[in-house]
Parts: sequence; C-alpha cells; structure tokens
Amino acid sequence: MQPVLLALVMAMIAWPAQADWEEDLAAQLRWDYNCQVSFYSGVIERVIEGNLVVIAKAHCEDGRLFDATQRNELEEFEINECTPTEQAC
Repeated sequence: MQPVLLALVMAMIAWPAQADWEEDLAAQLRWDYNCQVSFYSGVIERVIEGNLVVIAKAHCEDGRLFDATQRNELEEFEINECTPTEQAC
C-alpha cells in the first residue's frame, strides 16, 4: 500500500465517528432553538428493552446549555434548556 493511502486509512480508523443521534440532536437544536452545538458532555448511551436510550448535555456556541433525552431512536429528543440557578442543571 502506498504511504499516502496508508496514512489516510490510518487517520480514518483513528478519527472517532459521530453517532447518528449526535447529528439528529444537533439538527433538532438548530431548528427548534437556533443552537449551533459546540460539543456534548455527560453522554449516556444504554440499550434498554431493545431501545437505544441517549441522555446528553448539549453545549451551544453562544453558551447556552440543553439537557436532551431520547428513549427510542425513532422519536425526537426531549429537550430542556438549562437556565442559570443556584442548583446545577
């Protein structure tokens, strides 16, 4: 294998793939809240009764935070904006 092609293949293997739910959540946040997602934190992915359940905190480029939960891959995310309070969101 040529060195350039080998380097490209190795980079693709090392590069983490974005999960489908990440793209779906980013699109939903962009559409519903005008949020450009910078990154996700507190991500939990579990299969429960055959369904992928996702819980994540989305961080927008403008500093806003959203908690998001999806209990089934076929449903939209339930999204709640984190507002500044004395308690953590």
